[in-house]
Amino acid sequence: MLLGQILIKEGFCTDKDILAALDKQQHGDSRFIGEILISDNVITENQLKRALEIQFGTYKKGLLSPKWARVWCSLKKALFQ
Repeated sequence: MLLGQILIKEGFCTDKDILAALDKQQHGDSRFIGEILISDNVITENQLKRALEIQFGTYKKGLLSPKWARVWCSLKKALFQ
Protein backbone atom coordinates (compact mmCIF):
# COMPACT_ATOMS: atom_id res chain seq x y z
CA MET A 1 0.00 0.00 0.00
CA LEU A 2 1.27 3.49 -0.81
CA LEU A 3 2.19 5.85 2.01
CA GLY A 4 -0.47 8.37 1.00
CA GLN A 5 -3.14 5.68 1.08
CA ILE A 6 -2.07 4.67 4.58
CA LEU A 7 -2.08 8.27 5.82
CA ILE A 8 -5.62 8.73 4.50
CA LYS A 9 -6.84 5.37 5.80
CA GLU A 10 -5.47 6.14 9.28
CA GLY A 11 -7.25 9.52 9.21
CA PHE A 12 -4.02 11.52 9.43
CA CYS A 13 -4.79 13.59 6.32
CA THR A 14 -7.14 13.88 3.37
CA ASP A 15 -6.79 12.97 -0.27
CA LYS A 16 -6.53 16.71 -1.02
CA ASP A 17 -3.51 16.93 1.29
CA ILE A 18 -1.81 14.08 -0.57
CA LEU A 19 -2.60 15.57 -3.96
CA ALA A 20 -1.17 18.93 -2.87
CA ALA A 21 2.06 17.26 -1.72
CA LEU A 22 2.30 15.26 -4.95
CA ASP A 23 1.75 18.46 -6.93
CA LYS A 24 4.71 20.03 -5.10
CA GLN A 25 6.85 17.03 -6.05
CA GLN A 26 5.77 17.31 -9.69
CA HIS A 27 6.79 20.97 -9.66
CA GLY A 28 10.33 20.31 -8.47
CA ASP A 29 10.15 19.67 -4.73
CA SER A 30 12.58 16.78 -4.23
CA ARG A 31 11.54 15.97 -0.67
CA PHE A 32 9.71 12.79 0.31
CA ILE A 33 5.93 13.16 0.55
CA GLY A 34 6.09 12.70 4.32
CA GLU A 35 8.59 15.55 4.66
CA ILE A 36 6.33 17.84 2.64
CA LEU A 37 3.28 16.96 4.73
CA ILE A 38 5.18 17.57 7.97
CA SER A 39 6.56 20.92 6.80
CA ASP A 40 3.05 21.96 5.73
CA ASN A 41 1.77 21.05 9.23
CA VAL A 42 -0.60 18.46 7.78
CA ILE A 43 0.78 15.51 9.77
CA THR A 44 3.12 15.07 12.71
CA GLU A 45 6.38 13.15 12.79
CA ASN A 46 4.70 10.52 14.97
CA GLN A 47 1.91 10.08 12.42
CA LEU A 48 4.47 9.66 9.65
CA LYS A 49 6.41 7.18 11.75
CA ARG A 50 3.22 5.19 12.38
CA ALA A 51 2.34 5.16 8.68
CA LEU A 52 5.84 4.00 7.74
CA GLU A 53 5.63 1.25 10.34
CA ILE A 54 2.37 0.12 8.76
CA GLN A 55 3.88 0.31 5.28
CA PHE A 56 7.15 -1.48 6.02
CA GLY A 57 6.29 -3.30 9.22
CA THR A 58 7.91 -2.49 12.52
CA TYR A 59 11.53 -3.43 12.04
CA LYS A 60 12.65 -6.24 14.24
CA LYS A 61 15.95 -7.90 13.52
CA GLY A 62 15.43 -10.99 11.40
CA LEU A 63 11.84 -10.25 10.38
CA LEU A 64 12.63 -8.21 7.29
CA SER A 65 14.82 -9.19 4.39
CA PRO A 66 18.25 -7.53 4.55
CA LYS A 67 17.26 -5.18 1.70
CA TRP A 68 14.09 -3.94 3.44
CA ALA A 69 15.87 -3.76 6.78
CA ARG A 70 18.40 -1.34 5.21
CA VAL A 71 15.60 0.72 3.63
CA TRP A 72 13.70 0.90 6.92
CA CYS A 73 16.80 1.87 8.91
CA SER A 74 17.76 4.51 6.35
CA LEU A 75 14.29 6.04 6.41
CA LYS A 76 14.17 6.09 10.19
CA LYS A 77 17.60 7.70 10.35
CA ALA A 78 16.83 10.29 7.69
CA LEU A 79 13.44 11.30 9.03
CA PHE A 80 13.54 10.87 12.78
CA GLN A 81 17.06 11.47 14.06
